[in-house]
Formats: sequence, structure tokens, C-alpha cells
Amino acid sequence: MRSILPLASLPLLVVLCLAIQGKSAVAAPFIRRHANVPRGGSTNDGVVTVTVGSDATQQEDDNDNDNNGDDNNADASKDDPFIFSLFQPGDGSESDRDGIPNRFLRMQKGNRMKALTAMQDTLAWREEFGVDSILSQPHPKFLQCKSILPHAFLGRDPTDHVIFAQRPGMTDLDGAHTNDVSTQDLLRHYVYVLEYCWNVVEPRPDQTMTSILDMQGVQFSLLRQRELVGFIKQFVNMMSKHYPQRSHKTLMLNAPRWFGTLFSLFKPLLRESTKAKIQIFSASQTAQQRDVLVEILGEEGFAAWEQWCRTDSSDETETAAEASADSESSSAPPTSTSYISTMEQALHQFCEDQLAQSQQPMLQVVAQ
Repeated sequence: MRSILPLASLPLLVVLCLAIQGKSAVAAPFIRRHANVPRGGSTNDGVVTVTVGSDATQQEDDNDNDNNGDDNNADASKDDPFIFSLFQPGDGSESDRDGIPNRFLRMQKGNRMKALTAMQDTLAWREEFGVDSILSQPHPKFLQCKSILPHAFLGRDPTDHVIFAQRPGMTDLDGAHTNDVSTQDLLRHYVYVLEYCWNVVEPRPDQTMTSILDMQGVQFSLLRQRELVGFIKQFVNMMSKHYPQRSHKTLMLNAPRWFGTLFSLFKPLLRESTKAKIQIFSASQTAQQRDVLVEILGEEGFAAWEQWCRTDSSDETETAAEASADSESSSAPPTSTSYISTMEQALHQFCEDQLAQSQQPMLQVVAQ
């Protein structure tokens, strides 16, 4: 039987942090490298296509003794179209005297020193976490992570922004334990999904995302879980630092009454421009939520949202990704497994192809 536990609020802050333009900590000494990394990619009716080729310049410090390592990395990226660096064609780094992408300069309101520090911190993080090559690595726990943290790409809104939806109230901590999925696995999964979004689905460097967060079922008990709150803060800090200026709009639906307390803890971290992108609706504002969803997502996007949220009553097989048999009579939200968009299908196929190349199986969700 599925249980909804405090970890259910993890995606709440994940989405919130996508709207935050965070401040970076001071990074270690840095040598800028523009590797000859292939970029590009698009989806056409759900089929992923990748354009390979970038002649970015590699600039190294005179005292750098890493030449051979850099050359090897560049050669590896030429052979693998799914190795991506922080730098993207057209992101402003090519013409900037310090090689800083426009997003980092905007994040710091033009403060060059802070923007450079933020970029350095992100480059160090990407190297430590292996982010550049994460899409070239097999992800056998893909289905398991998605079943534990329900989320999906729903397509694009009328202004051509990718729509990303999450339902934290359906998060399944018991399923995480049953499937041996750690918090680090979930963290890496989110990075995998975001890297896929910003390098394959939407490689335009200054493009942003429309996020939907359905908070139905999220519990107040999260605030009493010190260890979990510490992890969430770490997650928010990482996401806000390393994916700045990626929010178009964030819609928080069915917010519980106590949400104001939680939001007030993070609101001071938000700039005025960021606050303007966030709209919050309580569970009692059903009509208003629908009107705003239709306005922002368009009729097609709204239909995709409704289909994704609809309970698939014809499926009698229960997995960790599905609600219990009596979910319709309980306060738990319906399953989000009844609809898979074309964009989401392409992501699934991408992951399966990478696993096939490495001759690894996709791990299936183990029911409780």
C-alpha cells in the first residue's frame, strides 16, 4: 500500500528553486576552459535530433599543467554528442571578456565579479558531479526515480516555453526504500532531467520554463524533519546557483493553509523580478486555478495537464508510482501515470537508448 510521507515536499522546493536566482559562494581558483564540446538538439514530434559542432575557443592559464587532460576531454566530447558543457553557442560567453554567459550576469544584475564567481562555482560543481557527461551515462533507476517523485514534461505553452509539472503530494518514500533509491539518486535524476531539458529539448541558451506545482497532499510535518529540511536546503542552494534565470512562470496549485509559513522562510531569498513570476493558489480557488492554467498553458497544455493528473481506473496493477486502490475515496491525489506527452516519451526513449548502448537493463519499479 502506498503511503504519502514528509519527503513529499521535496519537489516543492525543487520547483521553487528553479525560480530563485541564487547567490554563489566563493569558488576555488579557476582556469576557464572552452572545450570543443558539441551542442544543440531539438525535438520534432518527440524525436530527438542532435546537431553536433562547436568551435569554441579553449583558453588556459600559463601555469596550467593539465593540457593533455583537456585535450582528452575535448576528444571524448567529439565522439559523444551527449556531452555538454556549461557554455552554449549564443549564450554571450563567446564575446564576453571573462567568458561569462549572459544568464550569470543577469542573475547578479550586471555585477561582473559576482557573476564570474557564480560561473566558477558552477563549473567546479559540474566537474565534481560529472554533469557534463551525465546524459552520456546510463540511468538504470530512471523509472524508479520518476515513480517516487511524480513529474513530467507536458509540452510547450503558447509562448513556446517548456511546461514542467510536479505533484509532490504523491511522493512515495516507502517506494524509495523498497527500490533502494537514495536521496543522492533522486538528486542525480533531477540533474539528468534538467540537463536533458536545457541541452536536448530546449538548447536555446536564454530560454525559460513554465513550472506547475500541484501541492495537494503535501504535509506540514516536513517542517519537523531536521535532516530532511537540511537536505532540501542543500538541494535548493545547488539548483538556484547552477541553473539561474531559467524560470518563466511558476504556478503553485492547491496550496495548503500553512504554506505561507514555509514560503515566508524562502521569500526573502527571492528578488522582486522572481516574486513576480510566482503565482500561488489555495485549494479553495479551483475556478481561478483553472482560468490561469488555461491562460498560461493554452488549451492544449491545459488538456495535457488534466490528462496527466487523471486517475487511470482501467489499470488494476499497482506500482510505487500509482495510488492505492482506495485513493479515490481518500485525500491522496490521483495517479499521474495515465498520460505521457510526446516530449516525455522522447525522454524515456533517450534513456532506454543510452542503457541499450551500455548493455544495462532499465530497473523496473518494485511494488510494495
